Amino acid sequence: MFSTSCRGWGCIYRLVLKMGNRSMSTQYETQFTSPSTHLELLQYVRATLNGYPSLLKREFVDVSKKTQNTSDRGQVGIDQKSTSPFKVRIFQWNLLAQALCLGADNFIKCPKEALEWKPRRLHILEELLLYEPDVICLEEVDQYEFIQSALESIGYKGTFYPKPDSPCLYCDESYGPDGCAIFHNTKKLKSISIHNVNLKKENASTNQVAIIQKLQYCNHDDASSSGQEFYVGVTHLKAREGWGEFRNLQGIYLLKKIKEIAGSSPLIFMGDFNGDPNEPVYSTFKNSDLNFGSAYTKLTEDGTEPPYTTWKIRGGRLATGSIRESCKTLDYMWYTKSSVTVDRVLKFPTGEEMGVNKLPSFNYPSDHLSLVCDFSIG
Repeated sequence: MFSTSCRGWGCIYRLVLKMGNRSMSTQYETQFTSPSTHLELLQYVRATLNGYPSLLKREFVDVSKKTQNTSDRGQVGIDQKSTSPFKVRIFQWNLLAQALCLGADNFIKCPKEALEWKPRRLHILEELLLYEPDVICLEEVDQYEFIQSALESIGYKGTFYPKPDSPCLYCDESYGPDGCAIFHNTKKLKSISIHNVNLKKENASTNQVAIIQKLQYCNHDDASSSGQEFYVGVTHLKAREGWGEFRNLQGIYLLKKIKEIAGSSPLIFMGDFNGDPNEPVYSTFKNSDLNFGSAYTKLTEDGTEPPYTTWKIRGGRLATGSIRESCKTLDYMWYTKSSVTVDRVLKFPTGEEMGVNKLPSFNYPSDHLSLVCDFSIG
């Protein structure tokens, strides 16, 4: 039992480390009991991480002038955020399944201590809390109950859809299946509907999933300004090189489901597509009749995607002693250009800032960087 009190902040969090045997697995269970505020939880996490290296520092870039003529509203951060009723901050991240980071992913340049769940879970929470998002979309979640417990203690509500046959179930240390999750801030948004989608390749089901959720803005102080509805969605397409056409067929099916569910409503759809901008699935989304834009193209002068959303170094899968460095753009935030605009985008750290061993590391708990944007809807 590990217990920490922070009564000075008006909250008490208990972290229970439970050893359980489920298919020769070790399960960690963490319970957050409060009520508490967003800032209190972030302070708690940082206090508990005292002595560990800090997260990579990142800044927002105002890109609103690229698409609309608006006044400069200044830097947006945790202490200063737009209060417009139809503005939302959305966070997307492949947070790296705990079972995979210890096994098959073979991050040979990352210290083993940085992958241990006890400190890593707090760095994950810090990244989730740091930018105070209204909507959080996640992939490769195999510790949903931990994240749910933490975020629901400060007013978020979550939904989770696991893969039908998650590879995490076959790892030496399994915590359950991984899947996709969406959390929304109930102080600002209300869930109207949730659609879980098992992706298909033509008519055959695959092992990948998506969630599409309809949300409604709710102003608890002024009911007359409530009512704006929009959709968010998250997915994690098939991994591995050589599966580009498979991913494209998943993308075609996904677009069909998006149209059926969301129609012409405002939509932000995001995830780890496991394909770079040269793959067919990227063109399939970019050229679809939903008129999608990709939010992170706003960071570049020529409107192309950034050079990377993931940068990792792995050992070979066979006992060859080989090392593979992968620096790619695989993660995207698509939005309907007819009804959604991008106001601000969170920059990526440089390769120098990540360090020679890249990701994951003591300074960042995943091999993928989070994507965070401020959107205006309607």
